[in-house]
Amino acid sequence: MPNTASERQLFRISLRRVLQRYSRWVEGSRHLQPLFTTDEEFDKVIHVMDPLEFELMLQSRKYRSSEGCSLAALTVGKRNDYVNTDSQRMIYFRRDLFSERSAIHELFHFLTHPAFTEAFKGNIDVDEGFTEYFTMKVITPSSDPGLPITPASVAAAASASASSAAAFARPPEGPKSAYEPFLRKANQTRNFLKENIIPMLIQDQREDALKKRVAESSSSAAAAAAAGGSGRQRSNAVSSISYSDFTKRAYFAGDPEMIKIIKDQWT
Repeated sequence: MPNTASERQLFRISLRRVLQRYSRWVEGSRHLQPLFTTDEEFDKVIHVMDPLEFELMLQSRKYRSSEGCSLAALTVGKRNDYVNTDSQRMIYFRRDLFSERSAIHELFHFLTHPAFTEAFKGNIDVDEGFTEYFTMKVITPSSDPGLPITPASVAAAASASASSAAAFARPPEGPKSAYEPFLRKANQTRNFLKENIIPMLIQDQREDALKKRVAESSSSAAAAAAAGGSGRQRSNAVSSISYSDFTKRAYFAGDPEMIKIIKDQWT
């Protein structure tokens, strides 16, 4: 059974919510274009499948439904996704478990930079942990008062008046993570890096920059004195690494330095 109109709409609503928060980081992704064109192009990338069809797809790709989030969905790319910038990822959803939540979670897998994927290849804890970290940023009430939705609720809302938006109200207590152990480890890693490692790296960077400027100043003064000059020469600026938004820069931009500091803590 092909994707239905309400399933496409649900996915596009989920995509809009992701882009509202993270467009700065993902708008250049090569994977996004087909999602904004025709339904025919959309359906080449997004596949909502009946349970048996979904299970057969997992088997054909040698996945088990216990791996990562493959119980309800699976995002796949070509084997050369890391080096081939033309390859297109696809998402497969199990129809009876398809929801806004699963769509948002898979969208982050879909938009992960291939360098991040390659660096943590085979490490489900990292892949699912940081994917769930960004998922919860979108779906929790503190970030957006939006809605948990399903294809049925999308279809119902589409046939109702604009004033029926309350049909999408989220329970007051908010959603719970389905990947709690992974999410907890990702949050612990982020917090430890943010509170301990990155301040040390910044301090080391400042000290190295100061030493370099002092050395350059001494060298310039000595050279100027030997030439009979005043020694007042302009020192070149010292380049430095920015550690701001380190999680986003690793996950979405594939920044090798940011990936390394996460990898060093996770292994």
